[in-house]
Amino acid sequence: MKNELQKIANTLVLYSYHITGNGLHDGKMGIILFLYRYADYSNCKYYSEIADDMLDKVLRSIATTSPCFENGLAGIGLVVNCLIRKGYVDGDSNEVLQDVDKKIFSDYKCNPHTSLLGKGIYLLERLKDNKTNVDYIQHIDECLDSCDKGLSIFQDAVSLYHINSVLIFLMRIKKYKHNKEKAVSIKKNLLVLLEKILNHKTNQTFDKADLYIFERVLKEFELEKNKVWKKFLMNRTKPENGFDIETLIKISWQEELYFGNSSLEAIALGAISRFINLKQESLTKRDFIFSRGLAGFGNMLLFMNENANCK
Repeated sequence: MKNELQKIANTLVLYSYHITGNGLHDGKMGIILFLYRYADYSNCKYYSEIADDMLDKVLRSIATTSPCFENGLAGIGLVVNCLIRKGYVDGDSNEVLQDVDKKIFSDYKCNPHTSLLGKGIYLLERLKDNKTNVDYIQHIDECLDSCDKGLSIFQDAVSLYHINSVLIFLMRIKKYKHNKEKAVSIKKNLLVLLEKILNHKTNQTFDKADLYIFERVLKEFELEKNKVWKKFLMNRTKPENGFDIETLIKISWQEELYFGNSSLEAIALGAISRFINLKQESLTKRDFIFSRGLAGFGNMLLFMNENANCK
């Protein structure tokens, strides 16, 4: 797999200037994450030096970047915090991310159409280095309050992708002091929204990756006993020939983010090579990005490799 990962790294280095956005999903941050990980994997500083330059440019633009998770500050900040914690980047995360924290936590908005709790997922990452910091613990209740208000007035069906993020947040904050009544209220609102999704005539085809993660969430936190949760699992059917690689990419990065381990089976080397060759032949923006392209695929392969070495 070394040759395949090197192909990904060299392709991203060569064509990354085509990517104009800075975010994690569709921008430079997903490429940066891969290059740092690959530099560590290959023991080659060349790739981390390129990533250093790209990261500096991203951080200089945070003043004009939205606070959202997928393509904004929350996703950027989460990756930076992770890079520092893993030793890929030098620095104190509380100093480096001071301005990012201020912008993310100064204005709470919950729009279930676009993002439910991206800020909450970022907060979970920051709490890893600030477990007893009262300021960060206070942000838990602020996140809960924003989410509860947003869900209580929302009338449409919500993506299962966003519901997963809220469930993860609720489960991970149990070890901290927080407003438990708000958490209970959010759970009730989620159940109502799930019923709406199930009853929505035009929304009966669910994203396979979201369903896969949803099942892991339910099993991890023993929520599958509830009938409403279980109804969703009935909609999950594994394809006879397995998931396509773009679906695997989406599953993999969420598994890493939410659980820290992979439940996916190893991908055959032939399939890896075919996917890389296909992306190299096309070379459109979507072929580079983290959410479905080479950056995401490379991160998935390295993550699965790290998991295999830890077993």
